[in-house]
Amino acid sequence: MEQPNLEKQLATIQKTPSGLKVIFKEILRDKFALTSLILFLVLTVPITIYSFILDQDAVTRVDILNIFQQPSENYWLGTDHGGRDVFGQLIIGTRNSLAIGIAITLFGSLIGIILGLIAGYYGGQVDNVIMRIVDFFFILPTMLLIITFVAINPGYNMVEFCIIFIAFSWMSICRLVRSKALQEASLEYVQAAKTLGTPGYKIIFGHILPNVSSIIIVNVTLMLAANIGIESGCHF
Repeated sequence: MEQPNLEKQLATIQKTPSGLKVIFKEILRDKFALTSLILFLVLTVPITIYSFILDQDAVTRVDILNIFQQPSENYWLGTDHGGRDVFGQLIIGTRNSLAIGIAITLFGSLIGIILGLIAGYYGGQVDNVIMRIVDFFFILPTMLLIITFVAINPGYNMVEFCIIFIAFSWMSICRLVRSKALQEASLEYVQAAKTLGTPGYKIIFGHILPNVSSIIIVNVTLMLAANIGIESGCHF
């Protein structure tokens, strides 16, 4: 009688959810985070869609006859010193800042999370090599290098700017994830998974990543706000 029951229980055991599923569930569980995400999408999605409808050439065209016009039906926020539509420039600038900020945050976080998990899980010489690379990037004057790049290459495009920014945006989250992964790697459930012969990448992304998802969500949110602010400041 016990054997069929045991087999039935083993058959109903669910697979361990992936790290991305756990992160998504964490956001859904936190009502404040979910509300903030919905509000962010409500504000940004219409702006992004409308920015592609606008005629960018017409918005940025200089018209000295319309300099410093007051807000009206044609110019909701008036015009600037070049007779250009302020509202149109605001919409296009918002789209560009959001696109660059999100791209930098996603790719920079991805690099930092992967390297941090690897360093924390394997430890030893692997951890030492990765952390020395992180220390090297930390001692570099990040903002000075980015400003220098912008100054010497005024014709840079969005992809080039994102690449140079991503190269200096992954270290903080890497160290944060690595410190948490070191703690998780020493716990019994990780040791048990190793004993059972579970591959390292499955332990990293299937067991350790879900348990560090909370700090990743917080850090990525702060990175997004900081990256948008820094990107906007580099245009002045």
